[in-house]
Amino acid sequence: VRRDSLGTIDRITIVTPDRPGTLSLLAGTLAAHNANVFGGVAHTRDDGTAIDVMHVGDALGRGIDERRWQRILAAIPQALSGEFDVDERLAATRATYHAVPRVQTATTVQVDNNDSEHYSIVEVHASDRLGLLYALTRTMHELALDIHLAKVDTIGAEVVDAFYVLRENGQRIERPDEIERIQSRIEQAVAAVDVGAD
Repeated sequence: VRRDSLGTIDRITIVTPDRPGTLSLLAGTLAAHNANVFGGVAHTRDDGTAIDVMHVGDALGRGIDERRWQRILAAIPQALSGEFDVDERLAATRATYHAVPRVQTATTVQVDNNDSEHYSIVEVHASDRLGLLYALTRTMHELALDIHLAKVDTIGAEVVDAFYVLRENGQRIERPDEIERIQSRIEQAVAAVDVGAD
């Protein structure tokens, strides 16, 4: 785990052996510390190494001090090894801090099998909110979707995230009923973020 300061935002780079749920655990750990992901890329090399590069800032709008950075950098390896309960800590964070009001954007979930030869691309547009990336990636993990590449981008109050995925059997998501089920589960997960924040 490495952190580089880029002025008003910071870059976190994580290199680790890939395992199911790595991106989800990283996103949840950041959210539990009120760190917003503004953009980033996560991918897995052919040798099974996961490399996640995230640009993050303070969800509270006042900057992340060195003490909080120390807690974040210590918690990431703990989360990856199962020693940091992301759900419990994120719930505590939501209970302590009130969400910043935001512009509401309709949630859309598209599954594209045309723009990549090997993967299905799950693209999500939604309003930015604390824990959204965690909710998205955890849901894909629960759906047994393997994320090979993620492109995360926050544009103002809107999130545009694209996930290049395969099913556990190495196949793309192509059956209409399966596409519809995945879209529905992800939309439900996005809606549940706000419920959990109350």
